Amino acid sequence: MKQETRSKNVIWAAMAISVFMAMPSFASGGAESGSIQMQAETAGIMPVNESDFIVSGNNSVTINNADNSVITNWARIGYPLDQQVVHSFISGDSLVTARGITLGNTKNDVREKYGNAESQAYASASDPWYQIMVANENSDASSLAVSASVMEYFTKPYGLRFYFDQQDKLTGIVYFRDLARNEESAAPVLLNEGYYCYVTTDIYDSGSQSMIHQGEVVLDNNRELYNAALEKDRYPFGLMADPVTDMKIAKVTDSAFTAYYEQTPEMESYFDENTAWAVSFYRDNDKWKPADSGCYWIIRDSDTFTYYENYDKIDWETGAITGHYTEARTYKRIP
Repeated sequence: MKQETRSKNVIWAAMAISVFMAMPSFASGGAESGSIQMQAETAGIMPVNESDFIVSGNNSVTINNADNSVITNWARIGYPLDQQVVHSFISGDSLVTARGITLGNTKNDVREKYGNAESQAYASASDPWYQIMVANENSDASSLAVSASVMEYFTKPYGLRFYFDQQDKLTGIVYFRDLARNEESAAPVLLNEGYYCYVTTDIYDSGSQSMIHQGEVVLDNNRELYNAALEKDRYPFGLMADPVTDMKIAKVTDSAFTAYYEQTPEMESYFDENTAWAVSFYRDNDKWKPADSGCYWIIRDSDTFTYYENYDKIDWETGAITGHYTEARTYKRIP
């Protein structure tokens, strides 16, 4: 493919900018050349925000609050903004979350909307929100106590905790505000150093944070197949189908790391740390951010990260904005 020189600002510029790069052979740096096959996993976890606390259905929150917000409900009851609080919904409640989940849905339904959180066996003794509910004599606590498993999504200070029965059916949801969880002092998950390549793009509506497209990219050394997969993931949502597809991660510490992008992959100095375009990322609680950019990375595990950036979909004929989306672009380390 044609190689184009790109400036330092390409990856952080508007998503409409086209960046053409051939898949690397990784002949240097300890990586082996050859076929790369990676099946995309369930969506990366989308951050929880205040819009996720707006619910629908016939329940205590929608009945008592015009904006249908759990946060407004807390304020109405009189909880101060600096207090840890919890609100629960259990079987029998008419509830639809901001991302379209309702009681009775499955774990896979929840993961499709909120991302691939770890499912854990449930123990009421170690569930802080259950303990708070018991202390406050909340009758819903008994319904949660019989749960078989739980999944949690948290972006400080807000979180959602989903409770499931033995059949992985959703039986309860706890909405909580936790200001005591000290993300800054927690030991971060660090990326392994090495070469990383693009796996898949998931697209979310920026307002509701609900997933509107889940990418299903499989990478190998077939460039034609790879381009077709990128077009499927990105073209319908106003994005070019050729993002930066590979990089080298190095200089990893508990507070920063550096990503290297080579402008001329055909050069022998591919990913040479002395000549390649380098971007440093710095830890900000659970996020990793470059300087002067609205994007951020969340590390899923030591070999996987997801890149998030908000963008406006533009009709290139009229110039009109036709949607507000978030791209969640996932990369994996090449073994």
